[in-house]
Amino acid sequence: MFKKLKEFLYLGRLNNPTGALLLAYPCFWGIALAKPDVNILFYYTIVFLIGSFSMRAAGCAWNDIQDRDLDKLVMRTKNRPIASGKLTIMEGIMFIIFNSLIILLSTFAILIKLF
Repeated sequence: MFKKLKEFLYLGRLNNPTGALLLAYPCFWGIALAKPDVNILFYYTIVFLIGSFSMRAAGCAWNDIQDRDLDKLVMRTKNRPIASGKLTIMEGIMFIIFNSLIILLSTFAILIKLF
């Protein structure tokens, strides 16, 4: 079970958070420029951070599904979970759906806080 969980972490590139943080930085700047009080700043920072990681994970999984045949031929990408057969396409799609639900909940959390 832990081996499968490790493959899902690799599928979403959660072992390398650089891309998710690059996605989150503009959100953080926008929050900081709004100059909210500390509680709102903390709340939105956490929500946007979770949303950024989930969005990147879903995007990376979709990329791996689409490029699975090409990834098998490239030395750098041949060990990705779907290209190597460690995860199935259906497991990749379920991972995308799971992350999309997290993104949707993050959006609802933002909307509820606004109104």
